[in-house]
Amino acid sequence: TNISEFKNITNEISDFFTERGYSIIESNNKSKDLHTSITLTTEKYLENASLSKSQLKEISEFFDSSRDEAYVLYVSNNTKQNKIFLIGKTVSGLRAAVERFRGKIANDGSRLKIELGIEKNTPFIKGRLVNIGDSPRRQTPPNSPFSDVGSETWSEEKLFAYPELFRQFGFNGIQIGECKGYGSLSGEVLERARKGAIAVAEGTKKSGMTLSWFIWGDAVIDEFDVLCWNDPKERKIIEDSHKAEAKLFGKYIDHINVHIADPGGCTRNGCDAYKTRQQISNFILKEFRKTNPNIEGTFSTWANGDFWMHAPKPVGLENYFSVFLPPVDKRVFNEPIPDGAKFLDDTFLSKDIGIALNRFYQADQAKYIVESGRPLDIWGWYISDHEMRNNMAFNMNNIDTYFEKMPTEAGEQIRYYNAELNFHGWPQIINSYVVAQKMWDNKRSLDTIEKEFCTAAFGVDNSAAMVAVYNAVDAGWQVMIPNPPDFGTANYNKHLNDVLEDAQKVTIPKDWKPNFDFPVPVTKYVDMLIARLRLTLAVSEAKEQITAFRSSKNIKENSSIKVKSIAFDAVDVNGSSIVSVPSSPTPIRLNPGHTIGQTFHAIRDFSKVGIRVPTWNHINTGLTLSLYDKIGGKLIAKSKFTDIVDNDWIWLKSETRILSGNYYLELSNPTGIAVGVYGSGKKAQDDAVAYIDREPIADEEEEIKKIKQDAIKNLPYLPIDPIYNQDETIVYPPYKTLTFKEMIEQL
Repeated sequence: TNISEFKNITNEISDFFTERGYSIIESNNKSKDLHTSITLTTEKYLENASLSKSQLKEISEFFDSSRDEAYVLYVSNNTKQNKIFLIGKTVSGLRAAVERFRGKIANDGSRLKIELGIEKNTPFIKGRLVNIGDSPRRQTPPNSPFSDVGSETWSEEKLFAYPELFRQFGFNGIQIGECKGYGSLSGEVLERARKGAIAVAEGTKKSGMTLSWFIWGDAVIDEFDVLCWNDPKERKIIEDSHKAEAKLFGKYIDHINVHIADPGGCTRNGCDAYKTRQQISNFILKEFRKTNPNIEGTFSTWANGDFWMHAPKPVGLENYFSVFLPPVDKRVFNEPIPDGAKFLDDTFLSKDIGIALNRFYQADQAKYIVESGRPLDIWGWYISDHEMRNNMAFNMNNIDTYFEKMPTEAGEQIRYYNAELNFHGWPQIINSYVVAQKMWDNKRSLDTIEKEFCTAAFGVDNSAAMVAVYNAVDAGWQVMIPNPPDFGTANYNKHLNDVLEDAQKVTIPKDWKPNFDFPVPVTKYVDMLIARLRLTLAVSEAKEQITAFRSSKNIKENSSIKVKSIAFDAVDVNGSSIVSVPSSPTPIRLNPGHTIGQTFHAIRDFSKVGIRVPTWNHINTGLTLSLYDKIGGKLIAKSKFTDIVDNDWIWLKSETRILSGNYYLELSNPTGIAVGVYGSGKKAQDDAVAYIDREPIADEEEEIKKIKQDAIKNLPYLPIDPIYNQDETIVYPPYKTLTFKEMIEQL
């Protein structure tokens, strides 16, 4: 083949072998004495490859109906020679073949192995982007031991090299952004972030990948300070900010994604979810195109459920969290559009700018966009990481289920799909690999993908043990640690112990070089995974002991909670509290089929009563709050609450004044992953009683207290786990999550 055209690629694969202690000799393809020959070529030079006529025909026919990045990886052997063919439809396809080869090859330290056979692949999704996010910039104090998971703390050299990892995984684009309002960056911190972004941008271009730029349209100073496009002074701030951004970064950028709703989305002075947000996006793209006229653009409908109320006919909204949608009674479609515009026309937004769906593919939304002639994109989030919690979010099974269910037409329609990684240098990097592989082939087996990743990362001998660890800690992004139905049982704990025993035998040689260019030594991944496994096991074993004791005493699981009252507030018409119980750090989870209640005495008339609701950072949660004159008595007021924001107050109000007297406040019918109420170690009043399932909450049995105390005392000291401790040296209070100690306390 014409090897000179592929010099960079051949150098890369040559370096791959030599860095691992194997030799490679470039030849003219005529040598017959090589134990293994590797041929790199493209369709253009396919006739020069030593393949049979039937093989040439099969490959040519495959390329006829495939995308430019399509590749063929063919491995054969006979008694004389092993042969490997890496064939791309184009040079970009050849590069994809080389990266796939990197993922499939198994290094046992003395030999390289790869399965025999032929793999033909064309990408299911054309534009495969990974967002290099930076949640730690706002969540971790500067001296936190976990501040280095923010990529902006890295050296420019390390950031420059980082995009290459994601190309090796199977992505073909990187998404970054300045987003100075995210964490309110200024001064030296802002300058460091900008230098870091430029380093990633330059590394992305060197790797031959697309650079996508993420923009918060009208939250340019502070994420909670949304500026108004229709206010001349505030509009100038928006315009000046994006002009400066375009001047600084425009020369690197291939694509822009403008994201306005959440936290943005001004509704003052006539700003709206349809017209105004498109106008802002249009302005931004024009500014960047002054630097590079070929920049592609996307207007994101992330968190902007109101946008779809202008669709001529109803569309499904299942891809939205309910908090990002209008109230159910206001979800009216075919709402008029200002200025006589038609849905998705070019009145406010250039027709070549794509529309990104919120998070997931939604067929009827996609149909509208495709039929309008606009590109279809998807801006995914909470897919391969969890922005809001400083926790390792293992989400492999959810990723697998989601992509496998995507219809064939989705792959044909989507231009760009984005997934995210917010915490860098942690072992949930496996999520990114699974996403990339599923974007190539959404039907590929998750078991195969996980095995490939663990073999490439940890070596042949360690692969099975590390796959088992990953599966043992995979909890999805919604919860802190796994909580399957058998959590806390003898069988579950035996399984975790077996996995742990094998994991502790994993040995990584000092000179080990994984197939992928990870930003940290893979020993860190191993240590963090084993720590998570050990701590999870400690919680599960404590639950097993507590369950056994309760069973022996015939005690209901939820009947012993260390509180003497629930935290609540009753307020009169003047806004003064007549009964107020401050909350302690003890949240009580409201479980399905159960109730939590509180009696109290109002010394004077009041107008509303409320509670502060923990949701453990989950969204789409709800409950019903009811007020009775006594347990099982007359209903005074009742309301169903949905989309409760973590730690917000909810208030039960009455149309008429509620007279002084005795009352019973009750929580019931929880919805979502987790919802509850805070407790207090003090009684609300001398005669006030807290209830579970309308039975008084008793003091926790001394035996259970001791089980919990011993379990906490014996927790292995593993501060390498980000939720081992969550004090102010680890994370800022708004982003604090449950620690393992608190998980045990809540059993």
